Amino acid sequence: AALRDAWSQADAWLTGRYLVMPDYVHLFAAESLDIDVEKWVAYWKRLARKRLRNPSWRWQSDCWDTRIRSDRHYEDKWLYVEDNPVRAGL
Repeated sequence: AALRDAWSQADAWLTGRYLVMPDYVHLFAAESLDIDVEKWVAYWKRLARKRLRNPSWRWQSDCWDTRIRSDRHYEDKWLYVEDNPVRAGL
């Protein structure tokens, strides 16, 4: 809920499918306004952290992004994300 609230407020990018893992988040998003993805990620991370109200919890400082270039590429990436919990033994 904290992530969905943060993404709703950080509306420079539109969020779509996502998967929360114990130590990271996979997120599919599309640019809505001309805002750099790294700045947008840093912003919603700050918002989510405030909502989580756990001062000892920290996000990783950076992010990894991949541009999706076709429907097939999207499907391949989503299948990879969807299989992540299985590969991690969850």
